[in-house]
Amino acid sequence: MEEVITISKRELQEMIAEAVANKIVKVRKDFGQVAITDEDIRIVNNNHPKVLDLLQNPYKREIGSAIYPTITGIRWDSNIGSDSKIFLTNRLMDKRGIYYHSKQNLYTSLIHEQLKSLVLSLHGATVIKDLTDDEFQNALETYKEFKNFFLDRYNVRLTKLKQEFPEL
Repeated sequence: MEEVITISKRELQEMIAEAVANKIVKVRKDFGQVAITDEDIRIVNNNHPKVLDLLQNPYKREIGSAIYPTITGIRWDSNIGSDSKIFLTNRLMDKRGIYYHSKQNLYTSLIHEQLKSLVLSLHGATVIKDLTDDEFQNALETYKEFKNFFLDRYNVRLTKLKQEFPEL
């Protein structure tokens, strides 16, 4: 037979309050506060107006290496938001010889996942919850450094493209 204990309502409330106070609060860990965003890419692209123009319009190559914009119009409005795309050198070409960026995009979400995986691997983890609080803070700093390195190298790449193709 079970033993019955009688306690007052006040004692029960105190016990519950103590249990809640002693409970370890889990902080949600994610890289959202430092994640690479479309705005980060947009800032770099806006430093290179000719590249930005190529991202927003279809273009083709002539014989040789020249890149230039071609037909623009209402049917190309699907490129809205293209100022936040990564400039790809491997483009899709249709049967008229026009290259497009629209089907082969390198989205910031993919870049974010790759940076996150690299940071987690560096800290010996495969998922964020494997990191201690201190490791997580270090991982956030590492992610910021990788993100800044990525954006810097992307900017350098676009600058070199301008040197290779003066018309850019």
